[in-house]
Amino acid sequence: MLVTALSRGDREALSSAYRRYAGRLRAYAWRLLGDTGGADAVVQSTFDLVGWHADELRDPHRLRAWLYAIVRHECRRRLRGRDADEARPPEADGVDPTAATRSAYAVDLVRAAMTTLTAAEHEVAELSVRHGLAAAELGAVLSVSPGRAYDRATEARTRLEEALDALTVMVDGRCRVVRTLPGRPGKLSRKRLRRAVEHAAACGACRTVRRELPSASTLLSRYASLPFVNASTWLTVRSAPDSQPRWSRRTGFPRPPVSRTRRVLVAVASVGVAVALAGGALKYAGEPSSQVSARETPSPVTSPTPEATITAGPTSTPTTSAAPSTSGSPVTRSPVVRALPPVVVNATVTVQTAASATCGDKSRFVLAVTATAGADLAAATLTWQAGDTRTAVMTVDVRTAYAEVWSAKPRSPITWWVSVTSRDGRTASTPAVTTGHPCV
Repeated sequence: MLVTALSRGDREALSSAYRRYAGRLRAYAWRLLGDTGGADAVVQSTFDLVGWHADELRDPHRLRAWLYAIVRHECRRRLRGRDADEARPPEADGVDPTAATRSAYAVDLVRAAMTTLTAAEHEVAELSVRHGLAAAELGAVLSVSPGRAYDRATEARTRLEEALDALTVMVDGRCRVVRTLPGRPGKLSRKRLRRAVEHAAACGACRTVRRELPSASTLLSRYASLPFVNASTWLTVRSAPDSQPRWSRRTGFPRPPVSRTRRVLVAVASVGVAVALAGGALKYAGEPSSQVSARETPSPVTSPTPEATITAGPTSTPTTSAAPSTSGSPVTRSPVVRALPPVVVNATVTVQTAASATCGDKSRFVLAVTATAGADLAAATLTWQAGDTRTAVMTVDVRTAYAEVWSAKPRSPITWWVSVTSRDGRTASTPAVTTGHPCV
């Protein structure tokens, strides 16, 4: 599998991923940045991160969405301090120039319709229409739920189709009323677009034009089928990425950066909690000592007389009681002795481990661990720490288990341990072992 090969540092796998996705990723980066040089730099940094951190991805089937998410993170990092709604050039869709010439009518209309969308709508429309991302992939890229991503994609496509319908009749020019509106593809305001959409829905001549000319869905399908611009020659993978995002521990996708507003709110909330705690402490300290002592002194508690004594012996002693007293004194009952079945405790399963750490390609460590248990195993897990905590399911063969993991974390010591479960339900874990990083 491609992701497994990428995790091992396979350069051929990295080249294959680049050839497959670089053109699309460059078009997406160009769409967000509007800068050719910036788009190339984003693709470079994206594949730097892929080469070093492919083992972060939890689900190998989500590689495409993961790549788009990294591109989006890198673009947003470069856009800090810039206007996010800044207009992007229409060529940012990455359509191959030769293909755009052959389908000039569809390309011009779709590009003009795209200019009527907001920056957020344009991004969603590009990802869902041009790049073909499904709702689940789109949600992973945008850090929203699949349902929310589907709603946003549907809304963006609806507005795009409305703009295409209006532009189609405006470009045709047969309707007398539409002639007063812009007569060729260009920048349209939402107000003028709304007027054109409302008129085209009620005008018979406009409906005739729309029946004769390609529909909005046909134009979008033709636009989406056009090839992307070929990516540039292979970009050199550097020794280490300049920076990296905060990876989600659950999915391995880049986590969205914490906004400045959220940081301020968290800081304000923390100060409020601290003030409240300080006020409570001052109030407590200001009470008279007698009140504090009275509140803190617990009421006397009478220990109950034991009613039974439990033993683990296999025999039971009959329950006896004293004869009733005729003098009216309280009746004294002897303790009740209840018998419990003997408890059988299985012996702890023993585990011995052997490991080797070697320095692999691009200074990534390779850790191979073999565990041998004193009982037949049902499962075994290797846990290791090198920057963060990761786990791997070990391959079990009767009483032995084996796992080999790769990572390119900072060059710090590697701490690892093995947890096993025997077939009869016993569990055991080895002590944590720290191994020096083999690449240092």
